[in-house]
Amino acid sequence: MKTVDILKPCNYETFKFFLPLEIPDHSGILREVEKPRLLFFLILLVNRGAFAAPTHIPPKNFQEIIGTFHPSQFLLKPALRVTTARVLEVDYELIRRDFEITRTMSTAQIDEWLLESAACISRDQVDVGEKRGVNTAISIDLHDPKSSLRPPNYGRALVIEVEGGILDAKGAGGLTQAISQNSHRNGLMETAEAIREFAFTKLVKRTLAHAGSEFSVIDSYAVIDFGFQVKSPVDASFQPAGLLLRQSHFRDIRRSEQLEQRNAVHIEQTLREYGITSAYKKTSIGNDKTILYDVLNVQGSDAGKFIFDFGGYRISDHFQNQAITLSDLFEKKLIPVLNPESPALQPDSRYAPLFQAWGGEGAEERIWLKAREIAGRFRTEANVAKAREEISALLQVTRLIPEPKDGGKDAGCLTSLKPPR
Repeated sequence: MKTVDILKPCNYETFKFFLPLEIPDHSGILREVEKPRLLFFLILLVNRGAFAAPTHIPPKNFQEIIGTFHPSQFLLKPALRVTTARVLEVDYELIRRDFEITRTMSTAQIDEWLLESAACISRDQVDVGEKRGVNTAISIDLHDPKSSLRPPNYGRALVIEVEGGILDAKGAGGLTQAISQNSHRNGLMETAEAIREFAFTKLVKRTLAHAGSEFSVIDSYAVIDFGFQVKSPVDASFQPAGLLLRQSHFRDIRRSEQLEQRNAVHIEQTLREYGITSAYKKTSIGNDKTILYDVLNVQGSDAGKFIFDFGGYRISDHFQNQAITLSDLFEKKLIPVLNPESPALQPDSRYAPLFQAWGGEGAEERIWLKAREIAGRFRTEANVAKAREEISALLQVTRLIPEPKDGGKDAGCLTSLKPPR
């Protein structure tokens, strides 16, 4: 796998100009002649992106996903193209960056490329999903199977081979033995769920960049509506089924989180300043069932530099529970890693509009309700342009976090942006 930090080194001759004329003495104090050179050198590093956020470079083939593990641990099976699929939202800039073949394509051509190459589902889902009441009938093309890889623990995702590389498809169907009703392992995801996770991916990416973090995200390419229905594990209603296309990435199959605990806690602490959390609530494991804990669910890839799976992320205006890590939960430990009584671990009031726009509890969460509204209206009206306008308006909320070039972390936020209606 390939990961890089954007660090553009200076030419040595340029670098040498800024070096001290003489080595400082043992006191370590810079003499007057050295201070201007050090200042200019630091400015040069900043201008050349030395302190920019890391950038994920996706693997280009299945072998990079498999890495040093035995291929028998991965399932290589054809996926089938869903003929009723339509593209709802696309990050064209990201796709053109990662797939050279698309750089000369128009946006309409990229949409077509995505539908032809990646709007796919597992054969198992087609065979048993409808019979088990998980989804309605799926219209597929049997004559154009696509190569797909299912790494271990990929409950409802596949890695799909496309011209010029590979991409990760979440909601692309499960395995026969796992597909069942009222389960998040039913192989599918709602279109609304894909819209929501796409939006949270962009929000977390922008937040980490604004905070000057050394971490970033496995980014999302597109949201696709499949055209059939899935029985929702949220309320058992049938809802539009969709697909989230994201950057391919390497996961160490020996670990669940792939992040050192201190890094997971650091990322969570950074996000909480903005009111964002990865945590879900869990009652205590011991005899006292009345204590609630926030279980941090920060999952990382590629040596832990990049995080993924934002479906469980949410926005809160206040944190009140002790926080434990997912790994400690697995080991039945109750060791708090974040104390909500610390003012530094509460949301900064400048970012309150984030909660006003997207926040809320459970089924009443505002971004969830809006995403379901968009997905439902698109299915009845089939108006791609209108749906994209609505998703674009939803994504405007991410602008509440300023871009680093707009002044960095101390620049405040755009409080004039109103929540989407």
